Amino acid sequence: TDIYGFKTAIPESVDLTDKRASVLGTGGAARAAVVGLAERGVKEIDFYTRNIINSRQTLEYVRAKFPEINFNVYQIQNIRSLADSSIIVNATPIGMKGFMADQMPLERADLDKLNPNTVIYDIVYNPVKTVLIQEAQKRGLRTIGGLDMLIYQAERAIQIWTGKDPDVKLMKIAALEAL
Repeated sequence: TDIYGFKTAIPESVDLTDKRASVLGTGGAARAAVVGLAERGVKEIDFYTRNIINSRQTLEYVRAKFPEINFNVYQIQNIRSLADSSIIVNATPIGMKGFMADQMPLERADLDKLNPNTVIYDIVYNPVKTVLIQEAQKRGLRTIGGLDMLIYQAERAIQIWTGKDPDVKLMKIAALEAL
């Protein structure tokens, strides 16, 4: 359901075919993001991680599963220019309520250097508008919040378990009321 949720939250109007993506983090959410990005046709993915050694298993998995995609890995503290990235995915908990909620995984200067067509996708859903999403929107960048991924994950789980299609709009309203 993670892959379905991640991929479905990206509007069809976002063309990622033969583009570069940057994924912040290398945990389970990052794996789901990579599969979703691969299915949307990206040609290159740059990972930014706290610990390159600990991300080895993730890199081995994605390189074996998607040999047609060029994968690079860098220390998150040494973020290179993200200007060539069509989409940047925050797959870290940075910005989550109760965990560095007043911070973001990028510097404001990094956002200032982005192409105006870059999409910022923050999988954090609480708060609905993370600092990263707020700062990206201030710069006129297109954003995707984590709540959409969460809702689509739930939609897919309900389909799997019950065989029924839930009302996604009602699910989103209920989630927003609960947050």
